[in-house]
Amino acid sequence: MIIQKTLDDESIKRESTHNEFMEFLKRMEEKIFEKFDYELQTKKDVEIRVSQYLEEKFNMIKLELQRESKTRYDSIESLEYYFEKELPKIQESFKQEQNERDESDNTNLVRLNEECQKYKNINLLTFIGSIR
Repeated sequence: MIIQKTLDDESIKRESTHNEFMEFLKRMEEKIFEKFDYELQTKKDVEIRVSQYLEEKFNMIKLELQRESKTRYDSIESLEYYFEKELPKIQESFKQEQNERDESDNTNLVRLNEECQKYKNINLLTFIGSIR
């Protein structure tokens, strides 16, 4: 009987220890799953923040490119206006100035020829007068 009682006590003790150990394992398992859930949620939160950040950056870059594109387009339009409207006016002005210079040069050349002719006539008259 004492042996039986000792065996029963040992059996109860082992069962209690086993139950305590199983309870400990169960709590550890729950903590591990809680940790996994926490890590998974943290990962999702980080992914959402990164996604939002990237989307904001993308939108900022997109807006900047749109502004730059508009600026370039406006510059091109300005150049087109210049080449279509202003450049021909400048070219016409240069042509007019060139024509005026050519006319002035021709007038000066005619006057120079007239003066040379007068000089030749004076020299010729002086030569003829010296011969007589």
